[in-house]
Amino acid sequence: MKKLLLIFMVLLLAGCGYGKVAKKNRDLMLTLNTGQTKQEVLQLMGNPEKNEQYYRTDKKIDIWYYRTSSFESGGWDSDDYFTPMVFEDGKLIGWGEDFYDRKVKFDYTER
Repeated sequence: MKKLLLIFMVLLLAGCGYGKVAKKNRDLMLTLNTGQTKQEVLQLMGNPEKNEQYYRTDKKIDIWYYRTSSFESGGWDSDDYFTPMVFEDGKLIGWGEDFYDRKVKFDYTER
């Protein structure tokens, strides 16, 4: 029983830490603008927790993922916890799951 309580407490504390990071990232995203460089976003947001890269003809697409949620379905690293930021040739062109679905999944991977 003590082990179970200890495990619960560790998970609860980890979730609280993720919650603070998620709120900070959501607040910072309100200040983003399309056209910002990767360096400008990096200075504002810090390092992303995950990233991806695609190449399509003459364009380089970078996807940076920032934690914006702490408790949802899936594992701790589930995409449900992150908001993607999409860069095309080093410039921010949009962010959010809807934008990612329309721009990256459709324009770059479905052809």
